[in-house]
This record gives sequence, C-alpha cells and structure tokens, in this order.
Amino acid sequence: MSRLAFSPGAGPEQLINGRYQVIEILNRLSWGQTCIALDTYRPGNPECIVRQFRPVTDDPDSWQAAQDIFHRETKILEIICQHEQVAQILDCLEIDH
Repeated sequence: MSRLAFSPGAGPEQLINGRYQVIEILNRLSWGQTCIALDTYRPGNPECIVRQFRPVTDDPDSWQAAQDIFHRETKILEIICQHEQVAQILDCLEIDH
C-alpha cells in the first residue's frame, strides 16, 4: 500500500490526479503532505498512501533541486520496497505545479 505523487496539496474529498480519493491526511509539513487515499482505478478501491511533494518556493533553481531530491528518494524507495515487509510503490507521477 504505497504511492508517491508530486502534486499540489489536496485534502479530504479531493481527487489527486483524477484517481486517488483522499480520506485522511496523516501529516502536513512545509514540503508537502502524506495521506491515506482510495485508488479509484483499482477494483474495490483499495487504500493506499499518497505522498504529495510541494516545496514552498517559486525559484526555478530551488524547484529543480527539490524535484531532483524527490526523484532520488523515489528511486531509493523503489529499491527498499522490494523487501516483502515493506509497502510496494505502485505509481509515481508528476502533476504540473
């Protein structure tokens, strides 16, 4: 049960990328938030974790650096998630900011 998303913040009752129905926000930090959502594209609408990344900068260089860090972390998580006791990453996407 794991998903990563690069997107603007969403709250309960909002769809992320037209697919993930936020049901609970687990934490909200300056760089984004993590929430529990329903995957409305999969049969039975299973719960998943959505990590939304939203740095608080309009500076293009800072934004690019933040994006690079996000993608590097995603690649590391993809390796870690190969362990049977760690949630699997099923999707990673970017939504224009």
